[in-house]
Amino acid sequence: MEIIPESAELSLSGENLLKLMKDVHMKGGSLRFTAKGYSMTPSIRHNDVITISPLPDRNLRSGDIVLFKKDENSQIVVHRIIKKRSGNYLMRGDNSDESDGWVTGNMIYGVVTGIERNGRTRFCAGSSDDSFSRSILLKFYYVAINLRRKIVKFIMLFRKKRT
Repeated sequence: MEIIPESAELSLSGENLLKLMKDVHMKGGSLRFTAKGYSMTPSIRHNDVITISPLPDRNLRSGDIVLFKKDENSQIVVHRIIKKRSGNYLMRGDNSDESDGWVTGNMIYGVVTGIERNGRTRFCAGSSDDSFSRSILLKFYYVAINLRRKIVKFIMLFRKKRT
């Protein structure tokens, strides 16, 4: 067995990442990796370390952040479930106005259970228990994300008019 220093990076293609994650999940473990991209800002930022755990015994629901494979291009994506209907899930990044479309449950490979930024654990909406406080917190979180989008659009429109 080769020991890889903590500072070393291992770059995997989407298919190899899925294969590794399936192996880790089959043994009951979780997989941690560095997130790349900005589609989940502010929840998950570029270079945050996220933990993907095996799918829970309970049903996934709106608010959960999951890792799934887009069918059309086999791209691996971490986005939030925004609606659920008959075993299908409508996905969207928190920083996106458009959804990814509907995905089936067999396209979802894990759920985000941890987000670390600068060595500190961050709140992970959609990965906590099924409590009343979780429901209230998620409703507030969605309102805050939508309000942020509207404010950013207004600022961009205002800047555009000034120039």
